[in-house]
Amino acid sequence: MGHAQLERDIAVGKATAIIVAAGSSTRMGFDKIFVKLVGKPVLAYSLVAFNEANRINEIIVVVSENNVKKARDLAVGLGVKCRVVKGGANRSESVQKGLDCVRENECGTEIIAIHDGARPLITPVLIDKLVAQANVHRAVVPGFPARDTIKFVDESGVSTPPRDKLYAVQTPQVFELALYKEAVQKLAALQKKSEVIVTDDAMIVELATVVSPKIVEGDYSNIKITTPEDLLLAKALLKV
Repeated sequence: MGHAQLERDIAVGKATAIIVAAGSSTRMGFDKIFVKLVGKPVLAYSLVAFNEANRINEIIVVVSENNVKKARDLAVGLGVKCRVVKGGANRSESVQKGLDCVRENECGTEIIAIHDGARPLITPVLIDKLVAQANVHRAVVPGFPARDTIKFVDESGVSTPPRDKLYAVQTPQVFELALYKEAVQKLAALQKKSEVIVTDDAMIVELATVVSPKIVEGDYSNIKITTPEDLLLAKALLKV
């Protein structure tokens, strides 16, 4: 592909990345976002990956209030141009804080890629693939068919859903900006009527719009750092 064609291709559906890294890390026992992973803070890997992705033209990083300066200093040290903002009381609020900062008119953003900063092994290749697919399907999620049998457990007992219908999903989850904003507004109205528990961003679109997110093949190495054991696995994957 020629340089001019590549620039035209990238210009279609400009994307803003929102990297959410404002969690409390309660299961880890320490701040996992800034813990060193093969010599660099966990957050550094996501910053570099999104900075190197061809289809990302703006990066917004959402962190806890105590980490705002630390995140800004990290980005400067890496040579990554981004905006760092203070997060909210929970993940949904933190995503909204990032969404509020999207410079839609200035940057021409049409697509948003929402990523968990605790997934340091994301690659520019996967990011670009997801953004390209979002330009076609409006909402895409990276994932894989479940490799383990999953049991559904409630007060009535235990049941086993068909494994071939179950997928384990990852981030970044990528959406048409207008669609995601519409979904957030409609979900807020639904939540006023009854409690709705949302576990990822794609679920907002599923519940509040007629669009069904498309599952795009992810990367098995794109793991989430949740426990100390995950850090060991990430270190092993980085050294492969």
